[in-house]
Amino acid sequence: MKRDSLRLAWRDFNATGAQGYEVEIVEPSGRVTVKTLNDPQTKESMCPLSAGDGTYRFRVRAFYPDGQRTAFSNTLTVRKKVTLRGVVDLAATQDPRGSGDIVLRWSHPDGDEIETFEVFTWSEGEPQPEQPTVILPGDSLVWVQSFSDGGLVAYRCNFYLVRAKDCFGLVSQQNPVVTQFSAPAPQFDPGQTEVTPSSITVCWSRPEPRLKPDDTFDAVVLVHRDSLTSPTVDSVRFFNKSCFTLLNPEPGHNYIFQVKEIILDDLQQSCSDEFASVFARPLVVPFDNRPPAVSFVVQPLPVLPGSDKGRIFVSWEGFANRAVHRFLVKWHPAGSATADSAEVVDADTLLVTGLDASQRYEFSVIAIDSLGQRSEDPESRTADFSPRWTFTPRVLGFTPGCFRDSVRVAWTWVDENLNPVASALGADSVTVELSIDPNFVFKKTAVKLPVQKEYVFQRALHYPFVNDQNDKLYARVRGEDRWQHVSPWSNEYAELGSAVGEFDALPPAVVTANIDSVKAPVLGGPGTVDVFLRWEESPDNCSGTWFYEIARDQKVIARDTSRSEVHFFVDRDLTSDINLLTTTWEVHAVDSVGNRQALAGAATVPFLLQPPDSGGCLNDTTFCWSPGSANIPDIQLTYFVEGARFPELFGNALTNIVLGPLDSLCVNFNVPWENVFWRVKARVGEFESAWSDTFVCALQNQTVSAIDGQVGGALPQAFDLAQNYPNPFNPTTTIRYAIPTSVANGTRVVLEIFNIAGQRVRTLLDAEKQPGEYVAIWDGRDDSGRVVGSGVYVYRLRAKAFVASHKMILMK
Repeated sequence: MKRDSLRLAWRDFNATGAQGYEVEIVEPSGRVTVKTLNDPQTKESMCPLSAGDGTYRFRVRAFYPDGQRTAFSNTLTVRKKVTLRGVVDLAATQDPRGSGDIVLRWSHPDGDEIETFEVFTWSEGEPQPEQPTVILPGDSLVWVQSFSDGGLVAYRCNFYLVRAKDCFGLVSQQNPVVTQFSAPAPQFDPGQTEVTPSSITVCWSRPEPRLKPDDTFDAVVLVHRDSLTSPTVDSVRFFNKSCFTLLNPEPGHNYIFQVKEIILDDLQQSCSDEFASVFARPLVVPFDNRPPAVSFVVQPLPVLPGSDKGRIFVSWEGFANRAVHRFLVKWHPAGSATADSAEVVDADTLLVTGLDASQRYEFSVIAIDSLGQRSEDPESRTADFSPRWTFTPRVLGFTPGCFRDSVRVAWTWVDENLNPVASALGADSVTVELSIDPNFVFKKTAVKLPVQKEYVFQRALHYPFVNDQNDKLYARVRGEDRWQHVSPWSNEYAELGSAVGEFDALPPAVVTANIDSVKAPVLGGPGTVDVFLRWEESPDNCSGTWFYEIARDQKVIARDTSRSEVHFFVDRDLTSDINLLTTTWEVHAVDSVGNRQALAGAATVPFLLQPPDSGGCLNDTTFCWSPGSANIPDIQLTYFVEGARFPELFGNALTNIVLGPLDSLCVNFNVPWENVFWRVKARVGEFESAWSDTFVCALQNQTVSAIDGQVGGALPQAFDLAQNYPNPFNPTTTIRYAIPTSVANGTRVVLEIFNIAGQRVRTLLDAEKQPGEYVAIWDGRDDSGRVVGSGVYVYRLRAKAFVASHKMILMK
């Protein structure tokens, strides 16, 4: 429903074959109109509500082509209104606390669904605003206008109107406008209250904000005795004063003072005949010719070990509204009639020294006013030095003994014998100090807190003096009482010392992780693969390494919690879905509090390609070779071939021919040379083999046998076996040997690898060799293709009567 129309809808009307519908409308005056709808498919109609406020009735029926009509539907009754029935009842008052704020309270009769209340405010001489100052929810019945809002003007007549509004935008009518004068109240100053044997003087401060610097005012003071409801004992109005003296009050009563201000400037406002503030908060002043009894406390102070003298600190509450001249403090050992005393003027504490620490003492404090009248004798207070008060806390330490983003310090209280006790022995606060200096001279921070038994320094690493290099923190604690007497620091006792915490850095990264071996039926072929991973224990951080996470291609697959110098893990039954050429294994250290080292030892499967191991010339221009017999089957290899006129020119890009990558096992050379020296190497992915032995071919239709592994250059004159390079090595090393010209027809050469126990591990060469210098490469595997372990190995060369050997070290 809208304000001037109604959407009428109907359903479940069985009118098969109907021509249309008739909507009957009965207006508030009783006038009946019928709206005809000639569309039998329609199920709704917009009906006007233009006949004013009141009750409208609607019903509908179907009609047919032959003039027949159905019965009317049920009647829908709707009541229209343009205003809310209720009127907002509004009242405005000054804040009774004397702030000068204006408090609005209102009510609205039931019967209207109120959504919001609109509050309009304006001051004397301003027009009523069109927009509300504030809009409040419909359940609000109070609002305060204060100086902090910026809309309230002091010492002005302010106007207020509150209007209710429902969800249709209908508003309440005949809302009354109320007025209220705004003026802050003065405030009593208890510190300036003075009580004499014959008078009470009270003072107050002028309110803020002021009307103007030189404004004039009257102060009205009311005085009640014992209760605000009792009749006033005095009522005074005087000009431009801020103190009042009540003479000859009766002893034994409480006198209650009230004050308000009346502004005397001609404000020409219509709010009120009297421009006044509310009364200030009452001031209660007790009056008695005799000072009341003194409330006091005695506190024994710490007695240092080895001393027989004690000190007792006495404190009492002063009297702000009494003319007390001095205090008399008396004390004596319990059971003794001889007392010592001291008078104290303009103070409320006394430290009594030189007392016998083995005695118990009784104290009393008496107030004496300017007329010499003494307060009532209070009950005496007893104090002794057993047990002696040390309240020196013992630092229990960091929990755990490591810190990273926070440091937890805990302690307990001890007596004179440094034995733990349950109570704080009079301490009211604790100071905890943290430093990287064991002597606490520099670079430190401290916190003071109420008595408790632990404290956590949050985000300790963000203190400017704490970092990864300052890997130790020292903590100490001391107690303090309410009179600012402190105990020694906990580290000043040799038996206690300081607590020490160690920086809990991330656990060290695993430096290396090695693939010890890969076991499979055929690598790259059918079946599954086992990958053997090995790494060494990383050094602990403060909290200690807890476990290691093993990840394959950055996804965690296992945890290792064992404790040993060397760790092993087997990633078993890997299928052909795992590409061993690109897969990486990582090991991350995690400590006992969950810190995880992001840096990891990484390892990949060692993939060592063997160079082609045989080759020859088919004709003058075609050279062929066979794949390395040790290479992995079913892996597609590509080849690079380098040809040179002389073998010593290998690697010279200006003179040589380099062809590749090639998918075939043959290549054509078309060069004007008598001989071609050539070599070949294999590649798969990022892995590349070493160069093969050197082959030579004559180009005059003569095929020359290949010189396997020949380096080239001048022919050697003697047998030689050189030291391998590099040494130590991992995983391959190069071995050079020479066959002299004295064996013109060649000789059988055997090159073998033995372990330190003398067992043969690998036969690198067993073949006929012509004179020349050769190179052999060992890949760290045995004759079965297994990777051998780290250690010392011996390689030996035998040729005719020549035998030579050298040691080499395989280090992983």
